[in-house]
This record gives sequence, structure tokens and C-alpha cells, in this order.
Amino acid sequence: TKYIKLRNSGLSISLTNTFWVTSWDSDNRKTIHPDALVVYNFNQHIKRQDPWIDVALNFKNELAPNKTIKEELLNMLLGTCKIDGRKVFIKKENGKLILSMNRKMKSFFEIYTELYLSQEGLLTTDIKNVFLKYNKDFKLNTLDWKKVLIPIKN
Repeated sequence: TKYIKLRNSGLSISLTNTFWVTSWDSDNRKTIHPDALVVYNFNQHIKRQDPWIDVALNFKNELAPNKTIKEELLNMLLGTCKIDGRKVFIKKENGKLILSMNRKMKSFFEIYTELYLSQEGLLTTDIKNVFLKYNKDFKLNTLDWKKVLIPIKN
């Protein structure tokens, strides 16, 4: 991995020539398309404008429903589980329900997203087309990862 500092923005980035896993083993997509289309033109280059930074800094999560998770349900969903052999945490931070998974060696794939109650039995995330399903006993049973259904082991 090579680390460089971008001249205009001052941001540090890393570049690699090694394949790093960026999804679940069962996710067979060949490409991952960004959620936001960014157009870049020569005039922006001349003016040293960075439309990608503007999109990132002005991102608003429109996926989050307005429903709040009742404290009782929130507490029942807390804990750890295994998804596709990876240890995943459901935790409470500042009154919010968070799904997190740390990356492992040879992987850039990690998750940290808020969970929202969409309807009974279904939690949405900040990630487009990613949902968690739970059963009547409030046990998580399926991760819907962009239309790939992955079983959850509690």
C-alpha cells in the first residue's frame, strides 16, 4: 500500500495493487456502482474544484425512515451474531442501534451503519438496498445485501 497526500485538499489516501475483499463471499457482483453520480469537467479541474468532496460533505441520508425503535425492541436486538462466517455486532450508541463489523486481514470490508425500524420484522440501514430481517422472537435471521440473502447465525 502506498500512502499519498492530495495536494489541493490535503486529504490522505492509500493506493494498493493488491485485491482486497470488499463484500460478502456470496456477493457475486462484478462491479459496485456509487450511490451518487458525480460529473467532473475540465473547468472544475482548472478552478481546482472537487465535486466528489462536495457530494460527500453534503450527503443527506434519505433512506432513514422516521420510525423510532422502542427501547424494549432495541435492547432485544443487541448482541453479536455471525454473517457469512464474520462476527457482527449490534450495539447501542447514543440511543441509536448500530450494526458494525471490523475488517479482517486482506479485506477493506467493514460495516458501521445505523439501523432503523422500517416495519415489524425489518430493519433498514444507511446503506442503499441493505436490510436486516428478524423473527417473532426478535432474533436476526437474514441479511438482505443488495438482493443477496445471507442467513444470520445467532
